[in-house]
Amino acid sequence: MPTKRKLWPMDGHTAGKHLVLRVYLNAWFGILSNRFDQLLFVDGFAGPGEYKTGEDGSPLVALKAVIEHTHSKVQSTKIRYIFIDCDKARLEHLQAKVFAEIDDIPPNIRIDFFCETFEKATDKHIIPAQEGLLGNPCFIMIDPFGVNQTPLNAITKIMSFPRTEVYISLMYEFINRFKKQPEFESSLNMLFGCTDWQKHSQIDDKEARKKELYKLYKNKLKESCAKQVVHFDLYNGNKLKYGVFFATQNILGSQKIKEAIWKVVPKGDFAFRSENNPQLNINIEKPNFEPLQEILISYLKDRGFVSIKEILEYIDSDSTEFHRGHVKANGLKVIENKGELAVSVKRTLNKPRRALTYPDDCLIMIE
Repeated sequence: MPTKRKLWPMDGHTAGKHLVLRVYLNAWFGILSNRFDQLLFVDGFAGPGEYKTGEDGSPLVALKAVIEHTHSKVQSTKIRYIFIDCDKARLEHLQAKVFAEIDDIPPNIRIDFFCETFEKATDKHIIPAQEGLLGNPCFIMIDPFGVNQTPLNAITKIMSFPRTEVYISLMYEFINRFKKQPEFESSLNMLFGCTDWQKHSQIDDKEARKKELYKLYKNKLKESCAKQVVHFDLYNGNKLKYGVFFATQNILGSQKIKEAIWKVVPKGDFAFRSENNPQLNINIEKPNFEPLQEILISYLKDRGFVSIKEILEYIDSDSTEFHRGHVKANGLKVIENKGELAVSVKRTLNKPRRALTYPDDCLIMIE
């Protein structure tokens, strides 16, 4: 197990997870530093800060997202980092790595290192830090080495604070491997916060079983104050490695995490698969947007006029794999241009509309 080693190799799917994280944090720090004077980043399973072949671990990814950021407000916003790991050697390695890599920590950055389990650190360090934020935003990375270290009740406590987001790696192979072993029953009960996983684990079809277990976990996160939960899977070849769950209280977070996924996935030797449409392949230069067009038709058909704002928010939500940047050129324009359905577009500002464009004040109807 990697927990017994100080350093271990980085694989492609982990690289994918970190690429998504970096792109998202670039947006997160940039947007929120315009509105808030304090931000908090927590890594609940920080690790040693680097991989065996020298790649940065998630703490360095998060630090560099600020230090290398080009927006001046990021450099003046107070940003606190909390790095947690239960292994003393790993944490000491991380601390040495941070101060070796970053010669001069900027004055707006505070870094704390705590040798604790994630569950204990939740009450001792994370929640007090959230209380000190006074409602300012918090991003929490939860990337464990199994299924017995992230009880749902700890995540529920964290998510009860406003403007909190969590980025969770769920190692499905551990769930699948240990679901029938009695000694792991209590760990899985804590992971899901209930015993409902037991009936889903009896499903014979492996894809149907995974889908129901992931659906259960997503629903439990929503019960813990999350308004949006975006889930995507990372594969190594045909083997599922992680189910990644991003939980947020703001639809802008859902939009930005999906933009990050679509931006980085074609660049690595890992694969993305979505929960709603497993056949959707965004690992190619020109993805097929027919599923988006079908979603839009289903959403709009026979509803009368619907505002473009409502359409964009629906696509940004966790109900779809797509984001608003896809809607006009890859969705509405294609549907209208085909001419197979009656598409009506009108503007509320009483201005002319150029063909196949969808201004922010427009209303759209498909009959």
